[in-house]
Amino acid sequence: MILPLLYLTISVENAGHDLLFAVIFGVITFSGGPLSYTYRLSEMRLKFGSSSDRGSEHRVNSFAYPGELQLYAYNSDLYQSFADAVDRPNGVAAFSSMLQMSTETNKDLMGIVMAAEKTQFLGNKFHLKGIELQALFPAIDEYMTYEGSLPFPSCAETVTWIILNRSIQISLKEMKVLRQLRTDKTLWSTSMADNFRPVNPLNNRSVRTNIRFANSVREPTFSASISASA
Repeated sequence: MILPLLYLTISVENAGHDLLFAVIFGVITFSGGPLSYTYRLSEMRLKFGSSSDRGSEHRVNSFAYPGELQLYAYNSDLYQSFADAVDRPNGVAAFSSMLQMSTETNKDLMGIVMAAEKTQFLGNKFHLKGIELQALFPAIDEYMTYEGSLPFPSCAETVTWIILNRSIQISLKEMKVLRQLRTDKTLWSTSMADNFRPVNPLNNRSVRTNIRFANSVREPTFSASISASA
């Protein structure tokens, strides 16, 4: 399935450990697939490494990617906001796409890279208008999914994770901009790079997929809807 076209307005903040993108105008909701409820997009977070052999919080066949873009949506059927849902049962759906190194600049990352340049230091904020989510996530119909936890406090086990089978291309030049992000207010402070959570054991969790492997049983696909209300 392809996401419908909508230009979002997003507040970008250097939160120290993460570059945080909070949706302030535009509504995208997700339902179907492994989700039993409707979930409304609330925020995005970037994870990335100081070198190209690490950065993602998920690994595929033990392979780490240089970064990961995560979308967080809250259960709008049961809860009024992300803050209300985050520690509650069935509260959060997290969509994740791996960053993959490319020799070409990705024009669809232009807004994110510009926001990173504007928010280099802790506490810096920037309003990003006209970001096109559909360009970053052209298809969301193939995925792996499992029940897990938030990778940031409170680390509540309230998340349905959906790992998309489509990577986002990023050039070394663009990655270098991300690596200039700082965890404090001076140029000499620590880089935000390597802000990923270490891989944790599955602890008997089931990982399901609808990717067409031989003899596999496909999970259902998603539906998504949008509106331009705040």
